[in-house]
Amino acid sequence: IEAKKASAYAINDNQKLRVKYITALSNYMTGNRTEALPILKDLAKNTGTPEGAESSYLLIANSFDNGDFASVERLVYAFSDTKTPHTYWLAKSFILLGDTYAEKEEWAQARATYNSILDSYKSKKGDDIVEQIRLRLKKIKSKQQSADMRNIIKSIILLSVTLVISANSFGQNKIDPTL
Repeated sequence: IEAKKASAYAINDNQKLRVKYITALSNYMTGNRTEALPILKDLAKNTGTPEGAESSYLLIANSFDNGDFASVERLVYAFSDTKTPHTYWLAKSFILLGDTYAEKEEWAQARATYNSILDSYKSKKGDDIVEQIRLRLKKIKSKQQSADMRNIIKSIILLSVTLVISANSFGQNKIDPTL
């Protein structure tokens, strides 16, 4: 439909691309993904343009939002293979890949993904990539510390139960605190 609208006016290919992009983005942001996704898929065929690169990212984000983590991984690596010059959108896509690992509680893989982005991404003035990664790394550290504490508590409880069982098996009804 947007192409028909664009062809009704004498506009060049770049302007047609912008019309498609704005139509897709408007639909995506207003929750009308059924209309947006086919246009985004078409735009994503050319990741050499900013619109195509962002469209690739939005398709990955859509898969993430739907919990389709296998598609996230597949789409991120396919996007990376295009050698897009638009590293901001590629970095955002890899952040979603790290988020996928975090959602699956694969903390080491999530951390490795985030650190890889930090090591290779050349931040541009005013972008938010480094800050997003730092926040995620901090969150992973906090979640791991909580998980470690839960494991310590479980171990203490298991040890206590084992001691109670051992004491009972020796005919004692309570544990001698001097042991």
